[in-house]
Amino acid sequence: MWEFFTGSRRGRKESKSKDRAYSPFAGSPETSRHRIPGQSIDDDDVDDEEEGEEEEEEEEYSPRGRPKAATSYFTHRHANVDEDEEQDGEGEDGGAVDTPLLPIFSAALLDRLPLYNITHAIRLLMIQKCETTLSWEQLRTPQISQFVVKPVQSQIRTNHFTRATICALIANCLQFQKESQLHPGNAGVSRTRALISELLAMRLVKEFTTRELIDALSYDFDPLQ
Repeated sequence: MWEFFTGSRRGRKESKSKDRAYSPFAGSPETSRHRIPGQSIDDDDVDDEEEGEEEEEEEEYSPRGRPKAATSYFTHRHANVDEDEEQDGEGEDGGAVDTPLLPIFSAALLDRLPLYNITHAIRLLMIQKCETTLSWEQLRTPQISQFVVKPVQSQIRTNHFTRATICALIANCLQFQKESQLHPGNAGVSRTRALISELLAMRLVKEFTTRELIDALSYDFDPLQ
């Protein structure tokens, strides 16, 4: 009796395995296509094959893979362009000679200019010629310019015209402005003298050559030399 029941169970198991092996729904078409006739198919093998196919499809059609390929392409392309530009820049600058922005100053000549004496000589001229209060517009009029500004300009042009003259005029301008703040009683006259010094510096700039103008505006003069 026991052998009868055992045999019937074995028969049922074998029939189930055969039905599963030859069932059209047991595996995917790709799996059944490559299956050897009469070969049984395990559920684990079918699942592994289906998962592998899904991963391959995701890798082929996933949008994440495309930007990476495009990014790598454009990155490589831009890297090549940058290298070409660097090579072109090296080729252009290869024959250039490094030169300073400004010419070298003749320090031996500029240090011998008597800036201190020129500053005080111009100060005395300002005090002698200007004893009234005038505005900037009045100093630019032809009458005031003819009788106040031009006499001082001609004397400076004749006796004190050097590359340090601009620096001396600016020093006098600052000094007269300081005196106008320290002495309110003479603030108007001191302010007018400062304006004349500024106006003369603007006019005398036109009298210099290019080389002299570079020295006059760029050299670091010593006020006490």
